[in-house]
Amino acid sequence: MLRRRFLLAAFVFCAAPLGAASPSRPSVSGPVICFYGPPPLEKLAAYRTVVLQPGLVTAADVAYLQNRGCRVLGYISLGEDDHLRRGNGRGPAGRAPWYVDEHVGPGFSKPGADGQPDSNPDWASYYVDPSDRGWRTVVRAQAELIHETLGMDGVFADTVLIPRDVFTTAKERRMLKGMASLVGSLKSWSGGGAVIVNNGGAELAAMGDKVDGIMIEMQVEGAPETWRELRLQLARLAPLRAGDFLVTGLIYLPPGAAPADACGALNAAGLPTALYRGDDAGRALTALPLATCP
Repeated sequence: MLRRRFLLAAFVFCAAPLGAASPSRPSVSGPVICFYGPPPLEKLAAYRTVVLQPGLVTAADVAYLQNRGCRVLGYISLGEDDHLRRGNGRGPAGRAPWYVDEHVGPGFSKPGADGQPDSNPDWASYYVDPSDRGWRTVVRAQAELIHETLGMDGVFADTVLIPRDVFTTAKERRMLKGMASLVGSLKSWSGGGAVIVNNGGAELAAMGDKVDGIMIEMQVEGAPETWRELRLQLARLAPLRAGDFLVTGLIYLPPGAAPADACGALNAAGLPTALYRGDDAGRALTALPLATCP
């Protein structure tokens, strides 16, 4: 799924259970590099942890990186699907029943069912109800492929934030509960591997050793405002950072921004981060980062 979500998300964690040290927690360290094209193995081997698209790599590729000391995670999208599946045909437009239909046309500008799956126009993806059993089966198969077929070290869970105040109250409540259950199942489905969540919310708190880390993904717009927001997020995540829970960053810089200056701010905050360009090519994550901090 060649897409990303860019959110200045509010991290509101009741996080003490997550931050508790766990002797069984997998060893994954930051910065975490995301690369969503055919992987340049020799260059990627220089990094400690990389996230790859399972459909673009082989078990031999994964083993090559692991043999050079690199941890490899497989990308999974939990809240959006990048293509329409038929499933049992009982959903909107004769598609799978896990697709949501509560808006007319793409996006959320016009409430009301139109017989078509609700879609994210920015990424040409489709919103799903993570509580649906069929969708759980799809995600479980992906997690098991990552572990059993490719031999990866764990999963990187994306699109875990349920859009708020756009679906009916009952649907939103069900989706939130389903997402927490889905994230909580990833560790067992991936054979006990690492589970890193991209952004997240209060509904993912209190998962104990079922979640091993979180990535803060952010696009820099106005530098002072962005760094201020980042400091607030890190303050909220302080209970997690006290243990062996991984908190890492993936930040997109505007044209002309100096990676060294950004690294200075990030190193002062103690956040291991990968820096990418904020243009379309950089945000597609099909290029190596500009820099890593530290």
